[in-house]
Amino acid sequence: MQLEDHIGDILRKMQSIFNIDKRAMIAAAGLEESEWAGWIKSGTLSGEAFVRVKWVELGNLIGVQGQRLKAIAEGWQPAQVNFEDWPGLVWIQNSEKETSLKESELNFVNSYLLWSSDNQEAVLFDPGWQATKTLDFLQKNNLKLSRILLTHAHRDHVNAKPVFERLFPEVSFFDHSSFKNLSSVPPQKFGSFSIRPCLAPGHSPDHVVYRVSGFSGNPDSALIVGDCLFSGSLGFPFYSKERLLDTLRKQILCLPPNTLLCPGHGPLTTLQEELDHNPFTTNKLLKC
Repeated sequence: MQLEDHIGDILRKMQSIFNIDKRAMIAAAGLEESEWAGWIKSGTLSGEAFVRVKWVELGNLIGVQGQRLKAIAEGWQPAQVNFEDWPGLVWIQNSEKETSLKESELNFVNSYLLWSSDNQEAVLFDPGWQATKTLDFLQKNNLKLSRILLTHAHRDHVNAKPVFERLFPEVSFFDHSSFKNLSSVPPQKFGSFSIRPCLAPGHSPDHVVYRVSGFSGNPDSALIVGDCLFSGSLGFPFYSKERLLDTLRKQILCLPPNTLLCPGHGPLTTLQEELDHNPFTTNKLLKC
């Protein structure tokens, strides 16, 4: 699937997060102001304009590797995840409107199910826009939903929450308000799995990430990152860019490189993929 952010989105976020002057970015890129405006909006340039982009100069101004920006503009994608390596983890994409719209027109959000064959129970990370696909999977696999864990309370991630509350009145919910101090919370046990919640403010003040370990035959962990990070990009810091950068340094980028990253939008990725290809990770403000 396509990345959550196109190159224009990424450049706009970099301008805001790293406090770069827009005119300086336009000059460094070697583009006209009208070309830049269209590029930021759509992520596309004419062939002639694209050839003129000075990637190294633009990257140097921002403090990132320009070749990584170019690779994303040319269509870079993370390697596809083999879910056989992550038994019990299910990726569910749902959209704001379950209609026949083109995929490019749909507002997708990711939900994740973690289910245990020990007791046929499941944990849901973020209900998302719609409940239909999640309910279908639970029914087809004869699973009982026991917990819902929220990364944050933005509408696209919690719109379907009332449906699950109505259908599963006994289900327990977890969000940032569930404990006064998440740093002292022991990991939650779920079958053979261990789920450790960590406060991760920045995109929103209430953001939480969940580190999941205990996958059969796999010593590595998965991190449900919500909107802190997307493949090739970052979530927008609606709350605080300083807190987002701090969260990324301390909660995500310092983890083992084989950690599976499960973002709230776009494709799944690994920390190694992002360290090797995400242009944001080359900025000095994001060094662990």
